Amino acid sequence: MEKGREGHILYRGARPFNFRPLLFLAAAFGVGIFLAYRFGVLSLWAAPVLAVAAATLPFLFRAGRRAVSGVLLFALALGIACAVGSLSFGMRTADFERSPAVAGEAVVTGVLKEVGRTEKTTSLTFGEVVFYTPEGEAIASEGRLRAYVYGDADLPLGARVTFAGEISTYDALSYGRVNASYIVEGVRYTAFLSRGDLTVLSEGSPGLFGAVNEYLRDLLFEHMDTENAALAFALLTGNSGWMDGDVLQNFRYGGVAHIFAVSGMNFAIVYAALLFVCKRLRVRARFYVPAIAALLIFYAGVCGFAPSAVRALVMCIVLMLMDAGGFAYDRVSSVSAAFLVVLIVHPHYLFSVGFSLSVAAAAGIIVLGGPIARLFTRLRLPRSASSALGVALSAQIAVFPILIDSFGYTSGIGLALNLLFVPLVSAAYGVLFVFALLACLLPFAAGVILFLPEYVLRLCIFPVLALDFRFWLIGGFAFGACALLWYLLCLFLSGKVNLRPLPRAAACLLLSGALAAGMIFTNVPVGYEATFLLTADYGGSALVVRHEGGVGLIASGRPDGDFLEQLCLREGIDRFSEVIFLAPAFEVNASLPTLLQYAEADVLYVAEEAEFPASLFRTVEVRSEPAFFSFGGGEAIFLNEETLYWDFGGAGVLISMGELPERLPRCDLFIAQEPGGADALSPAQEAYFGPAAGKPSVYSSGDLQIGRKNGIISIKGRA
Repeated sequence: MEKGREGHILYRGARPFNFRPLLFLAAAFGVGIFLAYRFGVLSLWAAPVLAVAAATLPFLFRAGRRAVSGVLLFALALGIACAVGSLSFGMRTADFERSPAVAGEAVVTGVLKEVGRTEKTTSLTFGEVVFYTPEGEAIASEGRLRAYVYGDADLPLGARVTFAGEISTYDALSYGRVNASYIVEGVRYTAFLSRGDLTVLSEGSPGLFGAVNEYLRDLLFEHMDTENAALAFALLTGNSGWMDGDVLQNFRYGGVAHIFAVSGMNFAIVYAALLFVCKRLRVRARFYVPAIAALLIFYAGVCGFAPSAVRALVMCIVLMLMDAGGFAYDRVSSVSAAFLVVLIVHPHYLFSVGFSLSVAAAAGIIVLGGPIARLFTRLRLPRSASSALGVALSAQIAVFPILIDSFGYTSGIGLALNLLFVPLVSAAYGVLFVFALLACLLPFAAGVILFLPEYVLRLCIFPVLALDFRFWLIGGFAFGACALLWYLLCLFLSGKVNLRPLPRAAACLLLSGALAAGMIFTNVPVGYEATFLLTADYGGSALVVRHEGGVGLIASGRPDGDFLEQLCLREGIDRFSEVIFLAPAFEVNASLPTLLQYAEADVLYVAEEAEFPASLFRTVEVRSEPAFFSFGGGEAIFLNEETLYWDFGGAGVLISMGELPERLPRCDLFIAQEPGGADALSPAQEAYFGPAAGKPSVYSSGDLQIGRKNGIISIKGRA
């Protein structure tokens, strides 16, 4: 049998790939979670299908009886893993949505669990929440509430706080995606407040991890410059909320913001330092293994058990156990074990961007790092340089589709910065960790102890703070399902599949063609005379139309900066030829400066009754339009400040971001925030930004692409 396989016409050796049980079990678990997201309870049918498909393999390859029994048992294990993944996702989603939905004004009491900070707001996360409605009803919820407080809100962790405000509820699925971060953190509700709205009822205990985190933060900010303290705290704990927003964004633009996610780099340095001390003291493995594991778990707890930290923790513990036991370390099995453990802890981590980037980078280094390093070695580069290039480039290739689809952009200079910057930061982190630990143990000397790491950190970070990397961004397209083709192509190119040269070349050529065709189909509207895009998020709603004269924008009143920035970066837009904010004049007055931070605008159209001050923005021409005007390649007219009628190539489109006027024209397509008012219009098509049962909705499907062909309007999900 072995001899026959050695001579197989497609692959080399005894098998096409090296079998690793943990890899397939982790993949089956992940597939079960993804299918549960896409198909709900119907995903359970995938378990027996997967098991039966795996069970047929020994018969296809004519394996012996002993191999057949083993494969059948493993096929059963795959089916069970798929089913458990599917069930765990459904149960955790149901648990999250079991907390009652609350909307509108309410008085709230809760215990402060976490504190974060952005440039303009402080985020406070409350647990043990109770809502008191205007009707006098008390609603207790297991879900957490995140309040965004304008300005500084210095409250102690563990304090019981009360406030009154407008409450909104997060759903598990919204705007075409899983709200993984909210579900994992248990954040079901949100509110926007000012510091004066908060009243402390009593103080309490923040818990061990919270107390250590708070103690470290206070120590750093007391003895270091504010900017350096925020950087140090982010490096040590992964909490970048205290950093200046523009500084953090520049790290993202440079493709090096991953240094603020506690991951493999951090745990590798901590583990190496602890192992060095233990071996120098001649501590036996049976003593140092549980001790180091406990310290690493404690560190992960201080970091809030972030997905990247949990993955790195599992990999470090696996490495330590295999090293102590004298076993050969297998990186693929280690990453698979970490992946599986994290998803067992919480299946929604599969949809977490941080977790996806962490796993993709690790897998990319394992699969592509070696082949790329060998390629550079053949080009006569030194081995150390080849290895560094292999690691950095393979990680960049692996995370490329995730960055594009999650943030709308990636850094074109990220590879160079990672090669130059990350080694420096790794060294600075090692110094910072040791000295911060000493400062915690000797707080009376913290000012002297922290002087050196602050100086080293400032030197390492200065180049990133001094330069603007926005110019180097790559974006304006999306991968969607084509990401799977990208990763398959990388796998075949890596040589991890033991194919002969001709079949491998054929597979790579086929995958390249499929990837190119898929990307064109995903990003280029094919078969339409004209199209426009509906997009929305919790920060706002917008309609984007591209035409020969430029790019037009219709947005809701007061979209926030994050929403507008993501829109411009994802769509590759740096200038709008015409802009309309369907809102009262005072909201338009606040919205336009926010937009101008991320894209230029030529003309702003406002309704005649808005009385908008045309001289307020010197760089933007403001036109008050009482009748039809040219917009998006057609003619448009304001029906009121929040409603617009637009002739889309002979198809009438009515767009409303607020209240409808009494008299409405006939339309072919009605677009609004939520259903209501369409009954009197009887449009041929409807589309909504918010929830709309049984209707096309950005909330349920993600971005919607509206196309016109031969005067007929069609709507499809962009994904």
